[in-house]
Amino acid sequence: SDVSINVIKQNLKNTRLEGNARVIKGDFITFCSRCSDKFDIAFLDPPYNAGYLEKALNGVIPLLSDYGKIFCEHPIEINLPETINDFHVCKNYRYGKIAVTVYKKDDTADE
Repeated sequence: SDVSINVIKQNLKNTRLEGNARVIKGDFITFCSRCSDKFDIAFLDPPYNAGYLEKALNGVIPLLSDYGKIFCEHPIEINLPETINDFHVCKNYRYGKIAVTVYKKDDTADE
């Protein structure tokens, strides 16, 4: 929604990161298929139980740099694959009923 976009833009301004960010309102599949940029960090938090998380993972992987990491927020009962393409799980966090799974490329050092 426009309210969410404005909150994100204000947060970027408050943290003085607006010069290093681009906020795009649109469908993730369309964005991923048209994007030619490379990213170091991807945060994935799609609507739960809608089947979007694995689609988003597959879509964002080609856009990541060699040192890129993917942070996936999901319900704890959702088990994500240990590996997906060249990426593997390097960390798992649990916050109550929510989990965060972090992926990185197989050949990059743990940090």
